[in-house]
Amino acid sequence: MVGLSLYAERDTWLHRLHPEVKIAGALLLFVVFMAFNDPRYLGVTFGLSLSLASWAGGHRLMLRTWRFLALLVIMSTALWAVFLDDKAARDMLPTWNLLGATVTRGTLLYGLAMGLRITGMVLGGLALIASTRPEEFSYGLRSLGLPAGLSSAIALSFFLLPMLVATAFTVRQAQEARGLELRRVGLGGRFVRSAAVVGPVLGYSLRRADDLTRALEIWGMGTRPPTYARQRPVKTKETALLVVAGAAALVCVAARLLAGYGAILPRL
Repeated sequence: MVGLSLYAERDTWLHRLHPEVKIAGALLLFVVFMAFNDPRYLGVTFGLSLSLASWAGGHRLMLRTWRFLALLVIMSTALWAVFLDDKAARDMLPTWNLLGATVTRGTLLYGLAMGLRITGMVLGGLALIASTRPEEFSYGLRSLGLPAGLSSAIALSFFLLPMLVATAFTVRQAQEARGLELRRVGLGGRFVRSAAVVGPVLGYSLRRADDLTRALEIWGMGTRPPTYARQRPVKTKETALLVVAGAAALVCVAARLLAGYGAILPRL
């Protein structure tokens, strides 16, 4: 279960940042991604997200997620390139016919931009998760003004999702040890037999949810403000870093809205 967690135990500048600064910085990074739809501009921002994810989780995080990220880029690019319904993009030459689908330079560039945008935002989120403990994430959300219940619920998802995945692996191995074949069967047979895995996992999840509810009630959740073991004010240099990031995001938005930089199409 621990191995399934995306948090990376490292001593980097990103890990040492105040969680409030990291959450606000991630939101500003998402604003920059939404400002542009030119793959050249988004490529630079994508490189920044990739660097942050590398700093946060190192090679372990990249090795665990590169297949998913590569598939995300390819599928996003292909879907937007084929199905984009925009006259300006469809009128851009040259035009190609790929497997019966019409793709133009405009739809291809916009599709690549969307692939970089979505994957870059995922990388930004991975950098945040890999460098922030769940309790620190909850503390950061509370510092930004979110209600205690909502911030605690979001932080709990960091614990429960790896636990659910680990339970699914354990149940599957137990069922296979009892003779259930899930690997060398067709897709239909695998779907039917997966009920032997899904049922116990759901039952275990409901029991864990009930135990968690009772534990939260015993701890007084919702009756008084939560306390955190690690609390400290935001440092001056962290505030300065956040101001610089906010100014950079504002410049990017202004460059797009006022001067048209970073746009191959007028749409987002």
